[in-house]
Amino acid sequence: MSTIAERNFKWQSWLGADFLCVVFLVVICLSIGLPRFRCGLDFMDEGVLAYGAERVTEGQMPNRDFVSLQPPFSFYTVAAAFKLLGKSLLSLRIFGLIIYVLIPLFVYGIARNVTTKPLALAAAIPTTTLGIPFSYFGPFAAWQGITAALVAAFIYLRAIRSGHSLLGLPAGIMTAFSVFLRHDQGLYLLIAIVALTLALRLAKETAIPPRKLKCAFGWWVIGASVVILPCIVYWWLEGALPDMFKQLIIFPHAIYSKTSSLPFPKFSSQLPFREIVFTSLYYILPALVVIVAVWLSLTIVTSRFRQMEAMIAFLLLWSGLFYCQVITRSDGLHLLITLPPFWILAAACWTVFLKKLGSLVDQRTSSHWLQRSSKAVGAIFPAAVAFWLIWILAPFCLPDVSRCFTFCANGETQRGGITCGRATKHPESIKK
Repeated sequence: MSTIAERNFKWQSWLGADFLCVVFLVVICLSIGLPRFRCGLDFMDEGVLAYGAERVTEGQMPNRDFVSLQPPFSFYTVAAAFKLLGKSLLSLRIFGLIIYVLIPLFVYGIARNVTTKPLALAAAIPTTTLGIPFSYFGPFAAWQGITAALVAAFIYLRAIRSGHSLLGLPAGIMTAFSVFLRHDQGLYLLIAIVALTLALRLAKETAIPPRKLKCAFGWWVIGASVVILPCIVYWWLEGALPDMFKQLIIFPHAIYSKTSSLPFPKFSSQLPFREIVFTSLYYILPALVVIVAVWLSLTIVTSRFRQMEAMIAFLLLWSGLFYCQVITRSDGLHLLITLPPFWILAAACWTVFLKKLGSLVDQRTSSHWLQRSSKAVGAIFPAAVAFWLIWILAPFCLPDVSRCFTFCANGETQRGGITCGRATKHPESIKK
């Protein structure tokens, strides 16, 4: 078989396996999402988002004509969904369902740049449960920002790893979108991408040519600039920029942190087991960040900081910055919106662990059966943990379909509530 034929065969086999993983994730998302995305109703955050989008369609400008703690783009995207699907809460939820499907797919796509297909799948599986279903599939600014950040990170990694530097342009555009969808998340991603570029330049061994890396980063800067700069100038000319600064920068630090912050949850023997597992995530995540940071420091000191370590450094910084959202407000929603980068970081770290374990096994024994068994166990264990998390936390994080037609008047809104499938005139219902 010729070299070209071998490459084509390998590419087709990889594409086939990745395609099956993507289909598997889509099936899981639809099986969970379709029966539930019309359940529950949140007159606060979801109502503000829906009515804000309604005011945008009337020509008003967020932050200038009405107060918002979120950047303007989240209202414009929902307004676009209303234009395409009609003004209804059902249209809002369809948009949320689309976001729900996209998040696991791009978590898988990013993880494939640093790990194998089974481990990438294990990283994506928890996002099918521990995520937007907790918010009744409402496409809040946080979930829109996460989606844009994941898309931007995926495209940028493909730009630097595939050699197609021009992909840095759409990566920069999506980074700018993430800033204007949820400014803190976009800023965290921006810092992480800059750090990734610097880390790859400093790495001892890397398959990415410095010229390609520099070119991709340049296109990324251009892509971000062509969105951020015109928007800032436009909002300044329209008189919205001072109000945006007050509502998005000053208010969260001066007032919101004092009035809306919540203490970290504490363990108690009286809590159900699933709530103990959920509470443990508040503490496992920072512990993982500290452990990985110490390990990366050792690789730098011992001159073993290579391409894989640079990728992990990017995921570490991105995850750690995302965790700042939990420090600001330590409730379940803010914990869940920090998780996607952590799953990727965990998969990447497990890959390094398996590689070192495989080297140790190869040195200690020549048994091919033992070597293959260790690799199989290493791939199966994370998937088992992922499915265990879904099984344990699904009743806590997913809306209850059996109560989706129960009305709020009966006090049955927790993890169930009324259905919005027949709501077609959301502004009137929200005003009332």
